[in-house]
Amino acid sequence: YNTSPDKGFVEACDALLANKLKTMEWWDEDRPAKPDGFHTVTGYEAPSVYHRKDGLAVAHWKSSYAAISSDAGMSWSKPFKVPGIITDGAKTWGQRTEDGLYALVYNPANYGSQRWPLAVVTGTDGITFDNMLLVDGEVAQRRFIGRAKDFGLQYVRGISEGDGNPPGSDMWVTYSGNKEDIWTSRVPVPIRYKVEGPVSDKFDKLGVGAQLPDWNLYRPKWAPVSVVAFPSAANKSLQLEDRDPYNYAKAVRVFAEAKVAHVSFKVYARQADKGTLEMEVLDQVGHRPVRVVLGSNGHIQIANGSKMVDAGLYK
Repeated sequence: YNTSPDKGFVEACDALLANKLKTMEWWDEDRPAKPDGFHTVTGYEAPSVYHRKDGLAVAHWKSSYAAISSDAGMSWSKPFKVPGIITDGAKTWGQRTEDGLYALVYNPANYGSQRWPLAVVTGTDGITFDNMLLVDGEVAQRRFIGRAKDFGLQYVRGISEGDGNPPGSDMWVTYSGNKEDIWTSRVPVPIRYKVEGPVSDKFDKLGVGAQLPDWNLYRPKWAPVSVVAFPSAANKSLQLEDRDPYNYAKAVRVFAEAKVAHVSFKVYARQADKGTLEMEVLDQVGHRPVRVVLGSNGHIQIANGSKMVDAGLYK
């Protein structure tokens, strides 16, 4: 590269090669048979690096390993296995968020070849993390077989320091689903783990196709969830579609924890001869005391204990 007539290109290459926090990511592919000193830490895969407020760099590798550098990656403390990060060979993503806090995204489970859910924990100092929340818990049907085809949401990466910053304060992460599809999640910042006060959502003031605040959406390419001008431009609604044979659309609205809650909403089914719409009210750990299903046979079914009871037609 240093024979190039492009001075700026040569300077950029020199700057990159001198940045050990960037080149440490190359060890996975490099792995020299005889170490030549280029890599300042070896033997650990898929590093993710962020800076603490005191200027120290923190690296997180696969399998829960972490270390600290005080000289921009020229040297590192001995990597150690963080006991509080329970995962099994999957990658961990760490970064400082736009509100000055820190986030770790990883698979908090030790299931061997099964990597789900994808969760996030947050902290104020880049050292201690708490308040685990779900980023993505939906694992689609696996379509292909293959070697090391782990189930779940894995190989998570975000936007590294120095690689630009998109508009807004959101945290963006991307990852593989079942080692088949690539997903992107937009995580609103500040990352909230609690909702207070009553919820009364209306979609009328939102633009068609606008981002939906305070909702958690799961929308594959062929199963979009969007704000639409239906039944009219002045009376908009949230539309769930699905033409994906292996997946589905999902919309979740978290409300304040309560012993008694009144939940109401309006539903319009565009057809009653195909597709299924499931509506559930859950507690914080996923128990479903309320479950209503609009089936493809035109009937409403309601959960009564472990059984589904027919409640008539919805045509």
